[in-house]
Amino acid sequence: MTATRKSESYMVESGITPEGVKPSAPDFLLAASAYGVPAVRLSKAGDLTAALIEARKRGGPSLIEIHQTRTSGVTA
Repeated sequence: MTATRKSESYMVESGITPEGVKPSAPDFLLAASAYGVPAVRLSKAGDLTAALIEARKRGGPSLIEIHQTRTSGVTA
């Protein structure tokens, strides 16, 4: 059992609502925005070329998110 599962089990057994024990992926677009970095989340793999061209035109940092299970046309 992982430390996270142990913490969650302890909280449940103690009658405490588990908070902060289920890790999740960060919102990379929100983080990029906080730093002023342009970001885009692709809905389909076919949009990658256009996203790369736009990122190159900006000439600075950019973030392109390609989620392996939520972006159509992407396989893990």
